[in-house]
Amino acid sequence: MNQFAALNKQYIGGVWRDGSSQKTLTDSNPYNGQKIADFKLASLSDLDEAYRSAAAAQKIWAEINPFERRTIMEKAITWIEQH
Repeated sequence: MNQFAALNKQYIGGVWRDGSSQKTLTDSNPYNGQKIADFKLASLSDLDEAYRSAAAAQKIWAEINPFERRTIMEKAITWIEQH
């Protein structure tokens, strides 16, 4: 297992989980062709669940006061810049 193995997760409905497809994607270093990691892909049901989850979250987000949304986004930007 390498440092990229943790990237083999999908964030759907507030949970990090593996894709349920039987297909995988192999990522390789373009310089030397060395395999970096294998990623399990999403299935159609994963995509459908992600879409439904995002649609539900958007309704909640839309109800938040625009000034509060701005504060949340500014905090997210600050966190990203620091990490």
